[in-house]
Amino acid sequence: MSLNLSLVFGSPPSNQEFPGTPKALGDFLAAYFAITGGESFIPVNFGANTPDSNHRGYPWFKTDNNGVPIGWYSWNGTVWDQLNTNVPSGTTAQRPAGASIGDLYYDIDISVELIYNGSSWVTASGSPGDMKHVQAATIGNALTKNPGWIQADVTTYSGRVLGAAGNGAGLTPRAYGDSVGEEETTLATNNLQSHQHAVYGVNNTRYTATGVAANASGVLSGWGENVTSYIPDPGDQGNPINTMQPTIFVWLLVKS
Repeated sequence: MSLNLSLVFGSPPSNQEFPGTPKALGDFLAAYFAITGGESFIPVNFGANTPDSNHRGYPWFKTDNNGVPIGWYSWNGTVWDQLNTNVPSGTTAQRPAGASIGDLYYDIDISVELIYNGSSWVTASGSPGDMKHVQAATIGNALTKNPGWIQADVTTYSGRVLGAAGNGAGLTPRAYGDSVGEEETTLATNNLQSHQHAVYGVNNTRYTATGVAANASGVLSGWGENVTSYIPDPGDQGNPINTMQPTIFVWLLVKS
């Protein structure tokens, strides 16, 4: 389908004066000029309204009410079907070099649909600032399979769990960029809840802190010694304890 229009000048009478009024000029042009070439043009339905039954033999370029393109349609005898438009595909090395902004390309090497942003091919999915976790043997492999993404700032994010900023119900308000928590902690005496330990004598008599205090002589039967306090075995006292939940680490990327 093509449209090649031509303006053809006719042959007015040799004594015809050039019209002096707009209307006379219009009549003159209509009489002695002609536009040719339109007879070979195939009509096209255009717009948001569904074409009537008299125009089902012509393709329909459908738009929304604001003129934004939706796609090409054809009448299949029952309904208007949208025509498939295949995205060009090929290897990473075959990505088109002369692409325009908005052009699409399916990279079969990484199985990803790409869009040209004016300077490079990037993934069609994702907006600048989006973040995602990626499985890959190395960060280089992760970036190769995700054109247009970069590794999130390692100083800020690496080794940390992500949380949502804001005021959670019953939780401490968190501002964007806050960083809290620790991998391990060493408990001090003031970190321990007040509690008591049971003490057993050699005759298997059970005593508690309350029982000791109530014993006027301060002597535990069978121990043969005065008892004023009981200190548990310090064990690993002073060593930090792990506070991390079971975690697996993958690459964190951000759309640039």
